Amino acid sequence: MDMEPVLQPVPQVEVLPQATKAVRWPSRVESHRPPSPRSDIDEEMDAPQRGADSISINSMQSIPDFTGRKMTTFDDERTTTVYEAWELVCIEDRHTRQSWKSFCGIDFGIRWLNLKDGCVLVNPIVSYDQGELADMHEDAIRAYKLKHGSSQERAYEQDLANRAHNLPCDPYDKLQHLLEDKTIATNRNPYRQREWRVVVLQPGEFRMTELLPERKRGFFSWKKQPPAIRTWFVVLRGQEVKSTKEDGGWRAYNRHSNPWWRFDNRETKDERSQRKDIMKKIDKARDRRPHHYRPRPRAANQIPPPVYPSMMRPGPVI
Repeated sequence: MDMEPVLQPVPQVEVLPQATKAVRWPSRVESHRPPSPRSDIDEEMDAPQRGADSISINSMQSIPDFTGRKMTTFDDERTTTVYEAWELVCIEDRHTRQSWKSFCGIDFGIRWLNLKDGCVLVNPIVSYDQGELADMHEDAIRAYKLKHGSSQERAYEQDLANRAHNLPCDPYDKLQHLLEDKTIATNRNPYRQREWRVVVLQPGEFRMTELLPERKRGFFSWKKQPPAIRTWFVVLRGQEVKSTKEDGGWRAYNRHSNPWWRFDNRETKDERSQRKDIMKKIDKARDRRPHHYRPRPRAANQIPPPVYPSMMRPGPVI
């Protein structure tokens, strides 16, 4: 008697749906990595939109110096005069004594050698406010009038110009470059023109003690000993001298600009169009030439054919 096979129940296995995106498990290094701090870019994205008049975070005006001081800025349009205090420190070149030979402790051929390691430092003095610097200017004019008995302000300005002209070459050049840099930096507005001038110039000396050393006169000279390091205290005045309400401000120009370029283009329009037509005809004529007239370019790695002695023309016999 045949026995029918007994069907065993097949266990049902739950089939999970296939993930549409692979799951990336964090590594051991990433699991212990601290969260990254928020950068300035994230803050700028979350922050509201800046206006056209606001200063960018990357602007030099918004970045303080290494001591934490911010740059001087004025928002009032009526502020047309600004004062700044600067100091020029002149460090002279060092001189050393050299000799080409020495015998028994006696030097022969002694000469002085200039090391040419001097420099002029230009340092801003930010410990004065605008009122103090303006009072310094007025006090300098008043003191000059009392000393020389002159009631004209132009006399002080002429004396200041003479003293600035008599400065040594290096401090004079540094002061001139400072005025040029300030003029360029403050004249980027096409509607206003500003000028910078020296209004106070006082010579001084680098002080390490409370009192200055006594200056003795030389035995063969009636002049006093000069200071080791000379300084000059300078007050600059920046002032707005001109403004315009013209649309777009003043126009710019340089040594290569052509103010008549629009008129020149209109006047030479026909000649330029004729030249373009002629060049197009020349290009079409070049395209219609046979291919064997076109020179074949030589490859960079192509080796020229060898030249055998039989191919060479015999020269004259000497």
